[in-house]
Amino acid sequence: MFLLLIETNNKSSQGHLSLILSMTTTVNYIFGAGVLSPSTGIVLNNEMDDFSTPIENTTDKLPPAPTNFIEPNKRLLSSMTPIIVLKVN
Repeated sequence: MFLLLIETNNKSSQGHLSLILSMTTTVNYIFGAGVLSPSTGIVLNNEMDDFSTPIENTTDKLPPAPTNFIEPNKRLLSSMTPIIVLKVN
């Protein structure tokens, strides 16, 4: 038996050809960006605040992190860890 506690929304499915699709999303703090798309009804994400700038602390009051500075073609470091768990038989 597995107990899984998730703070984000995770959708996955498996097709008849054993193809697996997984999508992990988050809105970060309460109500995300505070903006609801009028056409889709989706609450927009504010997870981009994980990037860091050299001159100010993060929303969580953490000091600037050079590994998360905004730079061209850079991905931010994240604690989100999508996984696939298989149970044989």
